[in-house]
Amino acid sequence: MKRYRIGLIGYGGFGRFLHSAWSDIPSVEVAAVADTDPTREPSGVSFYSDWQGLIDDPMLDIVAVATPPATHATIAVAALRRGKHVLVEKPVATSLFDANQILGERDRAGRVVVVDFMLRFNPIMEA
Repeated sequence: MKRYRIGLIGYGGFGRFLHSAWSDIPSVEVAAVADTDPTREPSGVSFYSDWQGLIDDPMLDIVAVATPPATHATIAVAALRRGKHVLVEKPVATSLFDANQILGERDRAGRVVVVDFMLRFNPIMEA
């Protein structure tokens, strides 16, 4: 089974949650984190003070974007251009234009883009 190496961009509350949630999955390794706050640097992974450095890391397969929504499209498109698969926190973008940019780059790159929208299975949402 392939082991996927993930880089997390944004290591606030949700970035740390993702790191913890993925820590027990054998086929996943959180290998890098990017955050502008150096006090958030986790141990045992590469740390970048800017997201551009992380997406340039050739060892990463997947980039998870857990940053403010206005930055999602810029980061996702740049990661796709570097050959990474991308997981984007909701909302995927703040405009239809930006969402279409992500889709277009996904198609050109031949990579997978998913939006982390787990609430659709929440009983409250079903009600």
